[in-house]
This record gives sequence, structure tokens and C-alpha cells, in this order.
Amino acid sequence: MVSVVGSSAALRKKRTLKKSLNFSMMVVGESGSGRSTFINSLCDQLIVEPSYTLSLYTPEDLGNHERELQLRKSIAELEDDEGVRISLNIIDTPGFGGSLNNDQSFQIIQDYLKHQFDEILIEESKLRRNPRFRDGRVHCCLYFITPTGHGLKEIDIEMMLKLGELVNILPVISKSDSLTINELKLNKKLIMEDIKHYNIPIFNFINEYFANDESMDDETLELY
Repeated sequence: MVSVVGSSAALRKKRTLKKSLNFSMMVVGESGSGRSTFINSLCDQLIVEPSYTLSLYTPEDLGNHERELQLRKSIAELEDDEGVRISLNIIDTPGFGGSLNNDQSFQIIQDYLKHQFDEILIEESKLRRNPRFRDGRVHCCLYFITPTGHGLKEIDIEMMLKLGELVNILPVISKSDSLTINELKLNKKLIMEDIKHYNIPIFNFINEYFANDESMDDETLELY
């Protein structure tokens, strides 16, 4: 029985190695929040560069939307330690927060997320589905928050409330490596208080996972 289970697991792994896992991630944050640096560091290669970035919206598609915000897609082909290939689709948002009135920026991002749901619904409704169809739904959104020492800004609250209805949000304190431990604790405390106060839906990690890690001391756990 054990050998059968082992063989099945090996077969599944072999199939996985042949086919890339498709994962989509949106990165939202104001200019200077460190989005590009994060993306390049995550992929361990230069990803965010104009020659490798495709615009998802043409001027005709944008219509009456303001032009400050762009949605740009980059694809990084990665491989984990076990040889599993990952096709990481990254949707970046350069120009976000660069306008006095950000309503149009909010709408562009919402429309894109909703469009991915519409695309999968249309495909699943077909009698004969396209075997090469790729699910474009965004699995998670990394929302970069500028540490001001005063919690969330109005633009953060409004955008995260809108995003939370459509995608898993992972709040990220931008450039946290430039903060002291006490500054990081303070900013996280104030940000989490605002998230709870405004009932902003974010992805909740399983705290027990960290609590059971004996290698982490109490001071480190407080940062999560």
C-alpha cells in the first residue's frame, strides 16, 4: 500500500514538473514604495524593465480614465528547490496614488480584477473549452503601505476596502528594512488597528504556524 501511495505521489510530482504552475500576483503601492525592488528581489532577476513589460491597457481601452495609472504585466519563469516550474504573472500598478482624485485609478484596478472573473465564467460556460485557456484571476494582491507613524492613509483605506471584495490582500510595510525594530512595531500596530477599525478584509496567516516554531523568539513573533 505504501509503495502504491509513493508511486502515485511520484507520478503527480512528475506531471507537475512537466507543467508550470500558474500564479498571478498584483502589486499595488504609491510611487517610491519599493514595488519594483521587491519584484526584482522576489524573482532574483531583473523583471520590472520597460522592454520586458507589456501594457494591459491601450489608450483606447482606457477611454476617459486618467492616464497617470497604468496596469503592466510581467511574466517571470521560476523554479523552486524541487524543480517545480512556476509561471509567475505580476501585475504592477505604476502611477497609483499620483493624482489628487484617485477614483479613476480605483476603477481601473477593480475593472481589471472583475474582467478576469468574467473571462473564466465565459470559458466555463462554453460547450467546448479551450485547452490552452489560462486562468487570469489574481491569486493575491500585495498592498504596499508607506510607514508614516500614523497608520493608514485615506487612499489606503479606500483602496483596500475595494480590493478586499475581489482578491486576497497581503498588506506590506514598504521599505521596512529602513525602520528600527521599535518603529516597525509601532507602524504595524497602528496599521492593524486601522484595518480592524475599518473592517478591511485581509488574508490572515495561521499564527499557530509561527507560534510552534521554536526557533523564533517572542520579539520576532511580535513582528508578524
